[in-house]
Amino acid sequence: MTPRQINCLLLEDSSVDAELIAHHLMKLEGEVAVTLVDIRPEFERRLAAGSFDVILSDYSLPSFTGLEALDLARRAPPTM
Repeated sequence: MTPRQINCLLLEDSSVDAELIAHHLMKLEGEVAVTLVDIRPEFERRLAAGSFDVILSDYSLPSFTGLEALDLARRAPPTM
């Protein structure tokens, strides 16, 4: 069975942390596509436009928090 691509939305304001997370995600079996965002408007835009299998978020960002990001993701319409 061929593994399918996993689409990940990564909300992270530290480029070092984002690179480390992406590095570890790439070690997973199969393809992982990481979309990196670091500000709320971009997170909202990507969330509305894309279909993601997983969302990873920093807890504390300058413009908003991981809990706010979770609330936005929960309110986003489901995609198939």
